[in-house]
Amino acid sequence: MFIAQKRGYYAKEGLAVDIILMAGLTGTRALIGNSVEFGSASNPTAAVQGAKLKILMVFNDKPPGIFAARPGLKSVSVRPDGLTIGAMLTGMVQGAVLGESGVLYDLDKMIYLGSHARYAPYAFLSRKGAGLSSKDKLKTASGVRIGAPSVGHTLYATARLFAYILDMKEPRFVTGYTPRELDLVIDRGEIDARVNIVDSTIQRNPPHWFEKDLIDLHATLDIPKGVTHAHPRFAKLPDLDTFAKSKREERLIELLRALRGTGQPFVVPPGTPTDRVDILKEAMRKALRDPEYVAAYEKLTTEPAMPLMPEEYDKALREIPREPELIDLVKKLSGAGPLPPR
Repeated sequence: MFIAQKRGYYAKEGLAVDIILMAGLTGTRALIGNSVEFGSASNPTAAVQGAKLKILMVFNDKPPGIFAARPGLKSVSVRPDGLTIGAMLTGMVQGAVLGESGVLYDLDKMIYLGSHARYAPYAFLSRKGAGLSSKDKLKTASGVRIGAPSVGHTLYATARLFAYILDMKEPRFVTGYTPRELDLVIDRGEIDARVNIVDSTIQRNPPHWFEKDLIDLHATLDIPKGVTHAHPRFAKLPDLDTFAKSKREERLIELLRALRGTGQPFVVPPGTPTDRVDILKEAMRKALRDPEYVAAYEKLTTEPAMPLMPEEYDKALREIPREPELIDLVKKLSGAGPLPPR
């Protein structure tokens, strides 16, 4: 839509178009309420269910994926025979450590074969026009608008962590955007700041951000710790833990870094025979160290392959901070309430 507007396609047809960015559900509600004339949605359920809307174009003919289970099903049994390997997502560790609802597994009883996809450095940035070019300006400015997806989203919680540790004064968290929409609305001045994965900032965002010096970069959360990005605008940024004022805050940052930095593990269920576990672990070590795997992974993801071997993963899991007060603080940062006092 923005490209069509920029190239004059609407004007050529005599249309004066004002594009308003909204999350999918908000856009559908605006259409139903006659607040806007046209809109797009990833799942136009309202039109299908009888709302007075007309579908003009379909970009994707496949519906979003939905996983459902019959009522009463609490778990799926897997025979511990070494023939079934689970490839888990990063949320597996977070859900168990934070005690989220619906977690029906014991993190410390699983058998881990290793992990990958743990490289995810975050950066906190602001638009140049917001005038937040230093830590002191960040600290004294009031009501800075920080964009994020929904409450509880990783980018939301991470943005709140940055605001908390950087001592920002009554920041406003503006939610409802997709990660890509945040790039556009910060350009348009609708928000002042955001958090993003460093590589996404470099690869996906407009080149003029750097060429015309339109953004200020403030700090990073290096994941894994100590691995700084080679890009000259990011390489010398301070890590967030340099702003910590206490051991408690250092442990808080360590916890959030670890929840993402454990990556996506491969697991087999408790009770799997030891001899089969040993065979699988050795096979995984060879696979994760294989130069062809490393080359293919880095080509596919454009990020460095930094796998954890089985024993390294076990150590990383043991060292995750799990103090109740830290868990409670993470939940507050992930929630919709005001930032807790430092």
